[in-house]
Amino acid sequence: MNLDDEFDPEETLNIFRFDPSFEKSEEEWNAIKLEILGEENVLKLKQMQKVEEEIEEEEEEQVEDFTE
Repeated sequence: MNLDDEFDPEETLNIFRFDPSFEKSEEEWNAIKLEILGEENVLKLKQMQKVEEEIEEEEEEQVEDFTE
């Protein structure tokens, strides 16, 4: 895609729609994810996310003092 090309931004995809059965849908998607990836891989992904969050928190807490 070039900068000069015309494209369809699909504005209808940029609209929030409330899902009254959100929790049920999430459970169904989690079941599908578990079926595709397998339980071991899902657990590994969750562990990786926790480690990444901890690293981000540590990075935020570090303050560099440049006063001399």
